[in-house]
Amino acid sequence: MTSPTTDGAAGPGRRSDSPYQLDLTQTRKACKVLQQNITNAIRQRDSRAEKRDLLTTDHPSSSSASHADRLNDVPIWMVFTGKRHILDRTRLKPHKIEIPHGLYDASDSSICLITSDPQRLYKDAIADPAFPSALRGRITRIIGLQKLKARYKSFESKRQLASEHDLFLADSRVWTYLPKILGKVFFHGGTKRPIPVNIEGAQAQKLGTGEGRRSTKGTVGNGVAKPSVIAKEVEKALHSAVVHLSTSNTTAVKVALAGMDAVQSSANIDAVVNSMISKLIPQGWRNVRAIHIKGPNTPALPVWLADRLWAEEQDVLPEKAGPRQKRKRQNSNPSTVAEGKREHNPGNTSRKYRKEATTRESLNYPGSEEGTSQMRPKLTGKEEQENGDNERKRRAKKLKAEVIQAANVDSL
Repeated sequence: MTSPTTDGAAGPGRRSDSPYQLDLTQTRKACKVLQQNITNAIRQRDSRAEKRDLLTTDHPSSSSASHADRLNDVPIWMVFTGKRHILDRTRLKPHKIEIPHGLYDASDSSICLITSDPQRLYKDAIADPAFPSALRGRITRIIGLQKLKARYKSFESKRQLASEHDLFLADSRVWTYLPKILGKVFFHGGTKRPIPVNIEGAQAQKLGTGEGRRSTKGTVGNGVAKPSVIAKEVEKALHSAVVHLSTSNTTAVKVALAGMDAVQSSANIDAVVNSMISKLIPQGWRNVRAIHIKGPNTPALPVWLADRLWAEEQDVLPEKAGPRQKRKRQNSNPSTVAEGKREHNPGNTSRKYRKEATTRESLNYPGSEEGTSQMRPKLTGKEEQENGDNERKRRAKKLKAEVIQAANVDSL
């Protein structure tokens, strides 16, 4: 999986000079198997729905969306695992990576554009004839930051806003205010997290970040880009994969849809991997541990695995003695136990060895030499009962002999 490849179907991401490259043949095989798995799962759900709806007049496939439309609703995720943490601190603002096959190309998808104030300037720019009409029809709502803050305060209103649109775009100048305004409804899962777009005019960009550009908190200056520039930025966002990085060594990126073929999916994966390696991942391929692809409810299929699990030799810690590993004890006069061959140190003051020493030294079984210590062998229940009976008989016999001896003494 780590062999270099020179396949010509690579995406716009530029390949590095490292010998470790993504094998597109292996990636296409994994994409094909994954898409087949998702298709079979959808067909099984349809068959179960037909068995439940035997009394209905309408066929379930005719009333629901078509098979291709449902496949386009199922995302394919690329799970990237590094050997070290990618970032030292959490970054909410995502990165955009251009891919050859967009994820939001559907003509019926709804887009909500969140802009700086006043929002009327952006509405006029999108209504301009220079703005593409097909793209204008997909932007169903344009809302400013102050109006967004005033209208959508409750949790229910935020959920309703998230359900009304398929994609959210936000001006990069006001994006940092959105986590506090929109809350976990948009930022917990990540599927509805707004994508930042640069729709700032050239004149406003020259002002920098001083007071001339930002007058009050959440209100940005009136620099608006040209309609053609806004359209280009929106198209770029529609044909980009969004990468959310955090303080961990694992991140998941939505790279394709189940409705795409294996060639399109592998091209998107190759573009995302090459861009992440060259721009976002420190140390490049040396910090990559594994790359997998998966669906929402499918197992992860590997497309790249590293030969080594560490990036630098200093990351490998020396092997330490485990908690159960026995330490060697220096003993000048050890006494060996008959069973188990355990050595006993008379100077050891631990409770365990004090108990064993007391048991061994206090017992002196018949048949053993005087002064020697011997552990009592483990007996069964029947053997213990027999030993008890014999001991009682021996004591009774001894007591009887003492009584007879006392009687003979008295008679004398």
